Amino acid sequence: MRRETAGAAAAVPVLRLKERLTYELGPLIAFFVGNQLGGIFVGTGVFMAATVLALVANLVRERRVPLTPLASTLVVLAFGGASLAAEEALIIMIRPTVMNWFYAAILLGGLAMGRLVLKSVLRGSLVLDGTRAWRVLTLRASAYLILLGVLNEITWRFFPVDVWVAFKTFAVLPANLAFIAAQAPFVRRHRLAPPAADGG
Repeated sequence: MRRETAGAAAAVPVLRLKERLTYELGPLIAFFVGNQLGGIFVGTGVFMAATVLALVANLVRERRVPLTPLASTLVVLAFGGASLAAEEALIIMIRPTVMNWFYAAILLGGLAMGRLVLKSVLRGSLVLDGTRAWRVLTLRASAYLILLGVLNEITWRFFPVDVWVAFKTFAVLPANLAFIAAQAPFVRRHRLAPPAADGG
């Protein structure tokens, strides 16, 4: 019975990952198609609408306001709306840099103040065996977020808009999956099973 319980618990993060991929991939594909059909501003409008629809779908499924998708949606609407209002593609193109570096700053700032922000974010889906493991994972995640920001800056600064859109659509998500996969051995070494529910 305990093995079955542990197996079910281990499956929960996988299901959540699949849901998150669905939430992220749909708007990205919509963004790419919109850009191909009507340019960066049409793509931005479609991306904003698709992101809101994905948030609503997430809300219906979770029956609560999902904090991270909500924050991401608000940022998309803010940068996308400003980009459309000013007719300036740069605004939406720097959004990934701002977001990734902002998240990295939160993680590193938390470490500096003795707080494990990543542990709080992943509470309920991942339990590690000590503070050191969480610190290492936080530093790795922060470095990766900083790298994503650098790559975004390089792409929009030195390549055409269509290349940046393709990079955002087809490169970032696989890179995220590769980063998660690269952390799997470390997580397996330090992961603790969540407390088993008392089934009587």
